[in-house]
Amino acid sequence: MGTKRVGRGVLAQRVVFDVTVPTGSYSDTQPINIGNHFIALDPHYAVTYVRKQIEFSARLHYLWNSINDDPPVQFNLRNTQAGQAVHLNFATSYEVRKKVRVGFNGYWLQQTTDHRTNDIAVPNSAERVVGLGPGVQLGGPEAWFHLNAYVETAVQNRPSGVKVTLRVSRLWPSKA
Repeated sequence: MGTKRVGRGVLAQRVVFDVTVPTGSYSDTQPINIGNHFIALDPHYAVTYVRKQIEFSARLHYLWNSINDDPPVQFNLRNTQAGQAVHLNFATSYEVRKKVRVGFNGYWLQQTTDHRTNDIAVPNSAERVVGLGPGVQLGGPEAWFHLNAYVETAVQNRPSGVKVTLRVSRLWPSKA
């Protein structure tokens, strides 16, 4: 897909196909494990548009998880499977001064199928959430600090509240 000039700005797009496979230790006798016992497919489309000091980015995902045929024994289940979901992340920002951006960000998740246990759908188990809030980004071109706060709303079948995230990104330039 790549990058191209659109109007007075630059549009960058990509399609990514993420596959998560079981790694780390897993034991059905432990309620908490470093690894998991299923495969997850999470393809997504990402787009960013930048024009002068204004930036908009979004990622649209589809999430599918395979069956865990060895769930923790204390649940007394043969298998479990998380429901499928569509989720979206977006960020807008304005460069208020060199290396400082402020903006408005959000995420949305809608589970499209119920969770399953013992090959049977768990009625009304689909999750939903919308998170919206401010953000700030400091740094560049090789290191960034992203601080975001989200107020969750329209929440269904999951915990809710105010979420604050801090992400540090670092780019290591190639020697070429």
